[in-house]
Amino acid sequence: MGIAARRTGVSGPGIDAVTAGAQRAARRLCPGPERRGGERESGSRIEPTRLVLPGGGAVSPPALVTAWLDGAARSDGFQLRLNTPVDRLHRDEAGGRWSALNAAGDTIASADAVVLCGGIGSPSLASAWAAGAPWPWTAQRGQLSVMPQDLAPPTLAMPVAGLGYALSLPDGALCFGASTDGGDMDPALRSSDHAQNIDRLRALLPSATMPDTTPLVGRVGWRSLMPDRLPLVGALPARMPERRAEQARFWPRQPGLMVVGALASRGITWATLCAELVAAQLTGAPWPVETSLAEAVDPARFAARERRASE
Repeated sequence: MGIAARRTGVSGPGIDAVTAGAQRAARRLCPGPERRGGERESGSRIEPTRLVLPGGGAVSPPALVTAWLDGAARSDGFQLRLNTPVDRLHRDEAGGRWSALNAAGDTIASADAVVLCGGIGSPSLASAWAAGAPWPWTAQRGQLSVMPQDLAPPTLAMPVAGLGYALSLPDGALCFGASTDGGDMDPALRSSDHAQNIDRLRALLPSATMPDTTPLVGRVGWRSLMPDRLPLVGALPARMPERRAEQARFWPRQPGLMVVGALASRGITWATLCAELVAAQLTGAPWPVETSLAEAVDPARFAARERRASE
């Protein structure tokens, strides 16, 4: 999938403006029906199947996280502790409070509720508290590549996505990728993955001039995901119910112990909504999604499915 415009089928001043903007972007970025084989302003033709997302774009993850933390810092009692590994959790049965402990058993912090959102590190903390079979977590390695400005094609007007993606960074470098390797925990940059990313970039931008060799520059990270490709959001199941165990909604929960995980490659897209859902479940506020959607991401869904399969 590359980039192109399409009509929305709805109208109104706001929608018309967005649609017009999409059409202008498509004419700038890629050939339309009247310009088959044409060139976009930067001189790089993109692959034939195209889609413009008028409200889309790119965001700097560090800058976004900093903004979120700055907003949280304005709340009473907020404390940020970085580089502080949590080894396990403890719950005071008398007071009902949770404590995060380090490897020596010392208390790092205590609170009425805990939300596990440690990516591929969450299963180790959740396993002692979640009833049912272990969650089928998968850690998927991803390597992205960066091409320096002096070697990169002309600056892209907007991000391009298909089998891979490419976007121009503020300094003129090109960020592109990324590889997908399930269960691979190698943290080192690999030339083979870099070459694969280059091949995908050539497919995205077939007319762009690419250097024969580029320096091995990029980053390795891990996506946390489930087999059904849905996130894991909600309270941990505490034990199997005596009745209706085939439905996740009937599983008793660990009070105040929540998880937000398995966001895969959609962490920025899903994080805010998932956080709102967990906050609503903790506080009793109205949920931001309907019950059926909340059940689709329920942490007890795999235990309930296992129960159904055994009947």
